[in-house]
Amino acid sequence: EHDPNLPFILVSDHIGEEQAVEFIKCGVWDFVLKGDVARLVSAIRQSRIKAEHLRVRQREEKILREREEHYRLLADNSEDFVALNHVDGRRLYLSPSYYRATGWTPEEIRSTDWRSRLHPDERTLIEQTREANLRGETTCIEHRVLCKNGSWLWVENRCRPLLGPDGKVEKMLIWSRDITERKQAQAKHDLLLTQFLQAQKMEAV
Repeated sequence: EHDPNLPFILVSDHIGEEQAVEFIKCGVWDFVLKGDVARLVSAIRQSRIKAEHLRVRQREEKILREREEHYRLLADNSEDFVALNHVDGRRLYLSPSYYRATGWTPEEIRSTDWRSRLHPDERTLIEQTREANLRGETTCIEHRVLCKNGSWLWVENRCRPLLGPDGKVEKMLIWSRDITERKQAQAKHDLLLTQFLQAQKMEAV
């Protein structure tokens, strides 16, 4: 069995077009006619360069796959919500923690507009933030997300735009953290403070 990473140069008296196609399918890198020494030397040199480029690319692809697997494992097992969206609206990834926290299923998320799960009071803020992301700006905001049972989940949402080969924003990496308990505690504190101030005013009267 031929190693596809090993340069394979075929030297022959004559090579027809159909034969050449079949040889290429079998892994031949180049063809040289017998007696053409200069062409053979050049073919060997070019094949060595091609082989080295191939090895480098394969190493880079392996490293990239390992990194992607590592990040996916982190995202899949994190209590934070991790999402990767394409600028055209496609959701490329959404961590399982989101479904656990909100009660929605993957099918329900795919079949509905993401805006339908936003609180009306924050839709303008989120639309403005999205426009900033499309300009390449990293943002951090707090907003509410609708759960399947009708309750609202407060999240701290960080979005980092990712550029494509053309230098334009192609994807958005979103990392969200549940801050509902913090918001509830803050609301309770604000209520108690308001009641205290009102009580002081009454005493002053």
